[in-house]
Amino acid sequence: MHIKFHSPHCSPSITMMIFLGVLIGLLCAIILLALLKFLHKFWWVPMRIKHVMSSQGISGPPYHFIYGNIKEISNMMKNSMSSTMDISHHLFPQIQPHFDSWFHIYG
Repeated sequence: MHIKFHSPHCSPSITMMIFLGVLIGLLCAIILLALLKFLHKFWWVPMRIKHVMSSQGISGPPYHFIYGNIKEISNMMKNSMSSTMDISHHLFPQIQPHFDSWFHIYG
């Protein structure tokens, strides 16, 4: 009876497969970490701020995922800049129309 023992050294194809497995696992971990950081910054933090503010009785415009209120602000700024500017002591509604509008809506 003849018994064969395996060589303690792995063949090059097995070594390459192990290396690729580790590399793919590392890449997946990096992608998952980046996704978690993205969700934390653009979803968790704004929702937490909204919750804390509403628990104190402070309301505001609704938050939209990723871009927030930028579209609403830019539309208000375009409308404000397209109209003629009244030179008086009441410049705030023309310079910051979103704040003026939200102040009247939400207090």
